[in-house]
Amino acid sequence: MSDTGHNLRRVAAELTAGSRRYNDGDTAAGAHVLAGLLLEVSVHDPEPDPQTVETFLRVADRILERSVRLH
Repeated sequence: MSDTGHNLRRVAAELTAGSRRYNDGDTAAGAHVLAGLLLEVSVHDPEPDPQTVETFLRVADRILERSVRLH
């Protein structure tokens, strides 16, 4: 697995773990959906499009930042 794949899996794990702490149901649901997409890309696309990865990671950062503000 490429470094990108490992990074996607790491972020997916953070989102999944963090989603259990969210008080906001929409944020938790978004975290689960994005984690699933990240895992899907990491498994099925050995060299994903860098722009797509950047977009996913930017959204993940926003979700994780929101979880920090909520707690």
